[in-house]
Amino acid sequence: MYSIKLIGIGAIARVGKDTLADCLINLFERDGCVAKKYSLAAALKNDLKDFLNEKCQMNVWSDNSEEKSKFRDLLVEYGKVQRDRTNGTHWTRIVENQIEQDHYSLAQEKPFVAIVPDIRYAEYDGDEHMWVKGRGGSLIYLDRILNGKLIEPANLQESTNAPKIKSCCDHHIVWETVGDVNIENICKYHYSIVNPLYNKVKFH
Repeated sequence: MYSIKLIGIGAIARVGKDTLADCLINLFERDGCVAKKYSLAAALKNDLKDFLNEKCQMNVWSDNSEEKSKFRDLLVEYGKVQRDRTNGTHWTRIVENQIEQDHYSLAQEKPFVAIVPDIRYAEYDGDEHMWVKGRGGSLIYLDRILNGKLIEPANLQESTNAPKIKSCCDHHIVWETVGDVNIENICKYHYSIVNPLYNKVKFH
């Protein structure tokens, strides 16, 4: 059985982490690998979905910004409680179990790549950034330029954790904000950034 290649993507909000992950998945699949995206935040939301639905009549998976703002603090605090009591390992353990199960069921005969595009915390020795590094994975940090400047952290959480993740990343990627251009040009631009990165993180 092939080993698992773990790739974590750290960044502040709204810089394109999922776009980068999707580009990498396309390239790995092109080369015959099984590649899948995992989310630490999804594990947290899954824990609270029934509570929010039954007690608050809210959908934890909602894309409505107004609705999400009403329960965002609950998600953050619950996630923090679980991280605090486990030295930062609670959510990564859940995702690691998912990865191992998928590796066994989906990719026994092919290289398997697990990409986690929401590496946000670097507070504990066993936290998310060190989980990636400790498993022999590649940690990528992504920045986006808007109006000639790097987008800045939006809150204290990002200001505290993002510099720590960036300081220990294996690969630092910066891309521009793509404006009013068609989808072909957007894709071409993204892949012009991602292809050199892929050559560094792919199976050799």
